[in-house]
Amino acid sequence: MAIQEIVTIIVAIIGAVTGSISLGKQFWKERPRFSFEIKKAHWNPLSENYYAFHYSIVINVLLRNKGEQDTTIHRTNITFQYKGKAYSIEGVMHNEILMQAGSAKSHFFTFDIHKDEIQIDSDITNVKLIIEDTHIPKDKTISKITQAK
Repeated sequence: MAIQEIVTIIVAIIGAVTGSISLGKQFWKERPRFSFEIKKAHWNPLSENYYAFHYSIVINVLLRNKGEQDTTIHRTNITFQYKGKAYSIEGVMHNEILMQAGSAKSHFFTFDIHKDEIQIDSDITNVKLIIEDTHIPKDKTISKITQAK
């Protein structure tokens, strides 16, 4: 093999490795990197208005999209056990939430439970909040949700 052929092969290998690494970094950088942080959570007791028939669990969340592409939150859900019974409640979302690339925002998610389904009179523990965005559902566990004051 001539020296020129060896140099050509080495240059081709270096180019292929460099191109592959560059492409991999670009995909990593451009993908949405959605995350969230739970700031506060509470439940509202029955009252004289709309909540005469519903308990309401309210979770304040800081949403972040650290990626370079937009992503959309389509649905939220909470799951928990209370007094020996398992519950799964879908969140009240009037519109999907668009998270633009590089943005962060605070949002309140509300979960209503009819009084015939549950009688809440104490803290709710180990509540799993699931947020489904355009790509992969993310979840976090809230150790305790107390009554609003």
